[in-house]
Amino acid sequence: LVGWSTKARGGFIELVVIGGIAFLVTIRWLTSRDVSQVRTLLIGALLGFGWWVNNQILYFLVPIAFVMLADLLRGSRSERGALINTAIAGSCGFLLGGAPYWLYNLENNFASFGMFETADPQGILEHLKGLISTALPILLGARRFWESQEVFPSATLTISVVYIALLAIYLVHRPREVFGLLALRIDRRKPLEMLLIFFLSTCAIFCVSSFGYLIQAPRYLLPLYISIFILSGYALSRLKEWIGKAVYLLVCLILGINLASVHYRASMHPSQPEVFEGQRVSLDHHELLDWLRKNQYLVVQTNYWIGYRLAFESQEEIRFVIFGEPRQVRIPQYQEISSATFADVLTVPYVLVPKQAKIVGQALRALGYSFQVIRLSGYDVFYQIAPRYKELRLVSEPELSASSSINPQEASRAVDGDKHTRWGSAHPQQAGMEFVVELSPPHNLRGIRYELGEWSHDFPRGLKVEIQSPDGSNHQVVSPESYKAIRYLLEDRSSLTLPFDRLDAERLVFTQTGNDAVFDWSVAEIELLD
Repeated sequence: LVGWSTKARGGFIELVVIGGIAFLVTIRWLTSRDVSQVRTLLIGALLGFGWWVNNQILYFLVPIAFVMLADLLRGSRSERGALINTAIAGSCGFLLGGAPYWLYNLENNFASFGMFETADPQGILEHLKGLISTALPILLGARRFWESQEVFPSATLTISVVYIALLAIYLVHRPREVFGLLALRIDRRKPLEMLLIFFLSTCAIFCVSSFGYLIQAPRYLLPLYISIFILSGYALSRLKEWIGKAVYLLVCLILGINLASVHYRASMHPSQPEVFEGQRVSLDHHELLDWLRKNQYLVVQTNYWIGYRLAFESQEEIRFVIFGEPRQVRIPQYQEISSATFADVLTVPYVLVPKQAKIVGQALRALGYSFQVIRLSGYDVFYQIAPRYKELRLVSEPELSASSSINPQEASRAVDGDKHTRWGSAHPQQAGMEFVVELSPPHNLRGIRYELGEWSHDFPRGLKVEIQSPDGSNHQVVSPESYKAIRYLLEDRSSLTLPFDRLDAERLVFTQTGNDAVFDWSVAEIELLD
């Protein structure tokens, strides 16, 4: 929380402040003798302003709306007129507070609503697992942002025991108030349950949302600190009634864990987001930005975190195409590449951490590209990327026949000229499977193309490609190591073009070197290139 209070990014800390003030005004609204529509208007305006700053104000809107509705329906001030007037005042305040947001969207066909996406059921389950196993331990001090290692051994277990105990103390002391929520009853004098609803609804919204996968840097969950601090304080105060000043030992333990998460061996754990295999975003991008401007490279391919840093620090002079994880596209215009500037997407300069660069360099060489590399701001920059094999054309002269080590009766579907048919292994992928294409008569080739068509999920988990010549010689055009690098570079693309120096080909042998417990191996079409 302290770290993010120093960062002007995404309105995350502003959201905590605005939502916290809205909670304070709501408590005043609840504890007052009469329903104050002025306060209702102010609450609505705060939530509306928060909606403009960051739509996650929804975290606060849900519990506030619940307690106000519960009080007006079941409380001592319940009456139809008050409920209607409160709804009108709150809605007007919300629209007024968020006026810039609504005006923009009215003029732009509600473009901002395009970001509201929910995860599928499997995604929701994965988000929930990540919330419990990763995000909450980070928020509670057992781990650091972007770190898989605990601050100290058994930190997650220790902090879990502490906070579960505090939750139990809270529930033991307020069972009537907690279960009263089911009957829409709220304790107006001490509305602690508003914070319990806030905690639960925030976690639920996070898991259901499309951003619920961001568990290693749970900035979307920073508002939870409001409920964590206050509910923990209440539980500790009640615990003090039982054990006296000994409670301060527990307070020191909680503070110690949180201080350790910030300062203990902090120099060993950089705070920048992780890009790939422990390598992180650089602190200073001046050298890189100066070079990109000087060489007129205004579009690059790079990691999500690096890309937005470059766009922000260059005031969007430098834009980027997302490469690697995470793949969430927030600004679609950034993904547009001018075909007049680049021959294809692979020729757009790459900005990579060194471990990525090693893989991408191997893949580009295997795919027949030449390139230059320069180290800038701690990154390897690939530029002047160009295909070495040009003007490749489809060859239709030789007659093709196909065979396979499994499901051979359907092998011919991969050489029938139709990408809407396929050969499938009809069995989960296993190392050692072979698919063979024979050329009659043999033909001189400069490349082959492997199409997956509509079956991109059936890509080979590992692959070796060999060409056998009429003289009996064998030429490996793709090794298992090169194929792994190619998959990393091409990601989910369904077409693989493999150029090579001219060879006389009589037989093409595709050997599966990987395994998959579920998916088949498919080939929609094999094409010859010259």
